[in-house]
Amino acid sequence: MSEIAFHGRPLADGAGSSACSERARGVLVKVELATGGSALLCGSLLVLRPDGSLMGLPMRVLADGPFADWRLPGLLLSGFVGVGYLAAGAWQRQRYAHGRELSMVAGAGLVAFEAVEWRWLGFHPLQAVFMAVGAGCVGLAVSAGNHGEHEPERTPAHQLSVDEKEV
Repeated sequence: MSEIAFHGRPLADGAGSSACSERARGVLVKVELATGGSALLCGSLLVLRPDGSLMGLPMRVLADGPFADWRLPGLLLSGFVGVGYLAAGAWQRQRYAHGRELSMVAGAGLVAFEAVEWRWLGFHPLQAVFMAVGAGCVGLAVSAGNHGEHEPERTPAHQLSVDEKEV
């Protein structure tokens, strides 16, 4: 078996790509948790004060849209983006099965969420930023790949089999 050096450390054949996948997965987890946490916080602030005053959002922005106040947009932001991204980040962090796919759905969902927001409320530069975050999460999820033989995927109800338990 040939050796590959990665950051000065010898790794087994093919492990260089595994190390890159791990780095991508680590960045992905951090981005998902930060995005989910901020969406949950901001959405909650909109629900608490539907006039938008806690976020400095004027009611006039909603004038030509489908919303009378910021409560429903806050619930949508908290629920879809906040909870969705926190779940995807936690899933990835724990290496549960289908984490890659969940992260890809969360990323694509954020792009779609921002596109709909753009259509309803008009353009704001933050929408472009979060569309890029969503697209970046899809890219990171693809780069992170599926967990291979070095780190097996787990399910939330992961149980040790009899021969894996220490006796």
